[in-house]
Amino acid sequence: MPSDGYGAYPAYVATHPEVRWVGCWAHARRKFFEAQAENSRVAQWILRLIAWMYHQDKQWDEAGIDARQRQQRRERDFTRKLYWLRVVVLRLRAHVRLKSGLGKACTYLLG
Repeated sequence: MPSDGYGAYPAYVATHPEVRWVGCWAHARRKFFEAQAENSRVAQWILRLIAWMYHQDKQWDEAGIDARQRQQRRERDFTRKLYWLRVVVLRLRAHVRLKSGLGKACTYLLG
């Protein structure tokens, strides 16, 4: 269940074991978009990576790729990039104020 950070979701997921809660890329993207003025180089790198993932999904939609194949492609194509995204965001968060736009964007993405 992709979602934003609304506080009621953790309780819902806790009582519905069949549901897997994942964050929303659109919300994460917006937070980095809004924080570009604080560190445009890093924020733009993150925005480009998110755009690339959206582009891949769009191509798979157009090609009629089914859910199983899409999962395989995501594991093949996204795993390494998401690993480096996490490394960058963890380092960035360690060097910015947590209440700054970038700090909030990093915390949201990691959550």
